[in-house]
Amino acid sequence: PGVPGIGEKTATKLIQEHGSIEAVLDAAPTFKQAKLRQNLIEFRDQAMLSKRLVTIDQAAPVALDWHTLTISHPNWDALDRLFGELEFRGFRRRLQERRDLVAANPNTPPHTAGRAAKSTDPLVATTTQAMLAQPGMDSPDLGFDFGPYTETKTIAEVEHTYTTVHTAAELAELIGQLYGIKLLSFDTETDSLDPLTAGLVGLSVSTQPHTAAYVPVPLPDGTDEAAILDAFRPILTDPALTLCGQNLKFDLEVLGVRGIEPVGPLFDTMVADYTLRPEGVHNMDALANDHLKYKPIPIIDLIGKGKAQISMRDVPLEQIAEYAAEDADVALQLHDALKAELDQIDRLKLLCERVEFPLVPVLTRMEMHGIAVDTSILGDISATLESQLVEIERETYEAAGETFSINSPKQLSVILFEKLKLPTRKKTATGYSTDQQVLEDLSSRHPLPRLVLQYRQLSKLKSTYVDALPTLINPRTGRVHTSFNQTVAATGRLSSSAPNLQNIPVRTEQGREIRRAFVAGEPGWTLLAADYSQIELRILAHVSKDAELVRIFNTPGEDIHTSTASRLFNVAPEDVDREQRRAAKTINFAVLYGISPFGLAARLGIVQSEAKALIEAYFKQFPEVGRYFGRVLDEARQQGYVETLLGRRRYIGDLHARNAASRSFAERTAQNMPIQGTNADMIKLAMIAIDRRLREEKFSARMLLQVHDELLFEVPEAEVERVRTLVIEEMRDALPLDVPIVIEVGTAPNWLDAH
Repeated sequence: PGVPGIGEKTATKLIQEHGSIEAVLDAAPTFKQAKLRQNLIEFRDQAMLSKRLVTIDQAAPVALDWHTLTISHPNWDALDRLFGELEFRGFRRRLQERRDLVAANPNTPPHTAGRAAKSTDPLVATTTQAMLAQPGMDSPDLGFDFGPYTETKTIAEVEHTYTTVHTAAELAELIGQLYGIKLLSFDTETDSLDPLTAGLVGLSVSTQPHTAAYVPVPLPDGTDEAAILDAFRPILTDPALTLCGQNLKFDLEVLGVRGIEPVGPLFDTMVADYTLRPEGVHNMDALANDHLKYKPIPIIDLIGKGKAQISMRDVPLEQIAEYAAEDADVALQLHDALKAELDQIDRLKLLCERVEFPLVPVLTRMEMHGIAVDTSILGDISATLESQLVEIERETYEAAGETFSINSPKQLSVILFEKLKLPTRKKTATGYSTDQQVLEDLSSRHPLPRLVLQYRQLSKLKSTYVDALPTLINPRTGRVHTSFNQTVAATGRLSSSAPNLQNIPVRTEQGREIRRAFVAGEPGWTLLAADYSQIELRILAHVSKDAELVRIFNTPGEDIHTSTASRLFNVAPEDVDREQRRAAKTINFAVLYGISPFGLAARLGIVQSEAKALIEAYFKQFPEVGRYFGRVLDEARQQGYVETLLGRRRYIGDLHARNAASRSFAERTAQNMPIQGTNADMIKLAMIAIDRRLREEKFSARMLLQVHDELLFEVPEAEVERVRTLVIEEMRDALPLDVPIVIEVGTAPNWLDAH
């Protein structure tokens, strides 16, 4: 800030007259201009601080020898992942070209001249030559040649043969060409993004790169949807045909609504890329850019956007035909590229063929089944929540001493930090933070923060679930149909959206009550919930081979949390109290996530030194667990990724980061992923096996939901015992461990009581 009232011109004049800031300040009492004199005297310290802040510190502790910084080839895999994450598609493509060059010519030096050396800019060229002249400075490159930027190709720049079917005779000719083929790329065009209600606009197929055919629905000659689908039915339901496509679950649901269910192998390009690069971007535009150096036709070129957006059904035939045919063609080319990658990594190839691809039709059926919701129960819950919100609102105003908008962070901040003088925690761009963590920290100092937390929690519960669920009921089925996302979580876990039924808060009574509204949808049916018990701890026992941990799980009747508490608190198992068992349970699961003493202290409400002692005691009691985590981290640092038991990979950056927080987070991620990912693989295998048996053995029962370690089914009363046995068998045998796998099963008319 300098000194108020003194701008650049005055400052320059004073420095020129007196030689330095210090000399100006020393002479200030003699200045005749009163305001200038007063400000220089009053703001002397501020002036000196400003000088110090803008002065370059030349004593920085740089502990390296510049001449040791030799150029080498980059860490190809790490750089490829980084460019993928940041969507630097041009850099990523040129990186691969450079990598291929080095692979073909191992003696290629890492310092081949790059863009700077080729520059026509005299200054750049001169600088480059000067650098090349320095000892040990063969080139100013970063290790590979970015080269001149080249755009990806578009449909106008690639030779292709796309045909459009206009008549029933042309359709019959196309179908005749498809009989007996082993691989078909398939795509649907619809007038909506909801596959259960969308109208079918057309189908596209491809059997060879750069060729495809589009079949509009109906055909221009009047051939209707039913006739077109009947023609395709024997092709799509051929068990010897591998169907490939991008996000096939959507297309399978569009077909499923119309009574067509492909039964042969699948190859989903989105799922394949996710398996290879779980933290990448997997939409078709990104994959086409990354793998084919190709830019597909943007959908907005067809339907526009915003208020001017039109339906796909209103797009001229010539435009939609080219767009749809391109989709099938690009998907086929992506199949070839991704299959070649998977063929190089046997375990990931097997993961796709055994788990990820077979799961696609299972999720399709689950989404199509949906789940019934009792709106009258939701209405009762909504009324109860509304009255609770009114009461909390009254208490909040009473605690604040005035009324204000509880949902306004700005108004709340004024009450908390200006009126009540509570200590501030975090600064944001608009003021002091009033987020959940801040309010929890302040709750011990005043009742207002806790009341605001309660209000926010109940308000979100009411708006997000209780009031929203009835509006999401499909009018045709009378059910809520969530979407299961297979390519989002890097651990391999499924997620759920529109609505997110995996995120209903069940730790509060009000949250649990929402599950009561999910019911069996037919008379004489019930819900069956099956849950893996302590599965991640059992996986930990298996992978760590800790003798004591394995013994506990193999001893009938012995409880892992009680046994852990007995060891940590040095008491007999029968003397472990409720609080000690709760603490031991927290520690057991916290260890899986590499929790710090600080984090454990916060969870248990104890001082950090006690938490540190408990963690140390845990690893003394189960020493192989600590050694296992050490091995995982060592391997992750060496190879850049961690793996599940089935070979699912997650690439871990920042394990060598200088920033302690970034490095610590990476270590926790590396430590937990093999266990959490194995859990995800296990329940996916169970889902595939259960779905297969339910269909093969002609059960009426349906699998409805997967929520973390739990599967939810809708079952006729007459099938309950047989389905219970089937579910337990397949969940238990999905991935055998060195310790027993325990499945807890419950049945009831609603989800809450079944669980």
